[in-house]
Amino acid sequence: MKRMLSSGALKLTFNKITNKCHGKIQSAQSPMVILHGLFGNANNNRSMANDILALENERQPSMYRDIYLVNMRNHGTSPRCLSMTYEDMSLDVIKFVTGHGLIQPVLLGHSMGGKAAMETVLKQPSLASKMVVIENAPVAQPINTKFIEYIGMLESICADPGVQTLTQAREKLQSIERDPMVSGFLLTMLQRGTSATGKGLVSRLPLDTLKDALEAGSISAWADHGHLQYSGPCLFLKGSRSRYLQEDRDLAAIQRHFPRSAVEAIAGAGHFVNAERPRECAAAVTRFLASRRG
Repeated sequence: MKRMLSSGALKLTFNKITNKCHGKIQSAQSPMVILHGLFGNANNNRSMANDILALENERQPSMYRDIYLVNMRNHGTSPRCLSMTYEDMSLDVIKFVTGHGLIQPVLLGHSMGGKAAMETVLKQPSLASKMVVIENAPVAQPINTKFIEYIGMLESICADPGVQTLTQAREKLQSIERDPMVSGFLLTMLQRGTSATGKGLVSRLPLDTLKDALEAGSISAWADHGHLQYSGPCLFLKGSRSRYLQEDRDLAAIQRHFPRSAVEAIAGAGHFVNAERPRECAAAVTRFLASRRG
């Protein structure tokens, strides 16, 4: 796929799920737009989205909600672009919401997607009715050298003619990442090569662009938003074993920009809490949406 030097807003691809039953009188709730994290794709949050719909249906069988699982730029089947800042990503989200005629959806984002959601609502507060951020805060983070190491290994795997299978790739990944869930997640970025490529495995994602964005600090960055606030209800979720949302400055920044927010931890989970504990995340989200606050 050709990469563009610069863009404006890109047209993001997506998957849509709903719990609507035909032939049954139901009331529509605000749609939800889910934004995945770095290296991910639209399907990463499908389990959590299905759990949200199932739990909401248990609570109120007459309601339904459309959930849009979006591929962020340079991920999934969405367009490729050399520019990858949160300013870029927020413009993509605004284009997606307005282009699909969604009326004040709930924005939910994990990690990189969480910062994109925060950037979006601060830029255009009337766009979303509520926001859920998983594993991120409105602060600049240190550059994640571990993610750069992941990309280096994936590039090495794709360049190695001796690596022909995903099993072999897994063995190499496990030399730098012992968590089987994380190494399995990284494997989803690879696919079998073709006779045209002459390679055993190739990347589904533009690894060079993602590495450049990481090394430049674009993914870990957070611009100074001054006194901008989003006054809609917000939920910040974290894994109890994660290093995110632990420092006082993180909580202070959340309250400064998102005064109607709550922070909740999911026990026993790390950074990929949405994949490790999708049911527990879904339960926290549905409680938030059903409460007066949400």
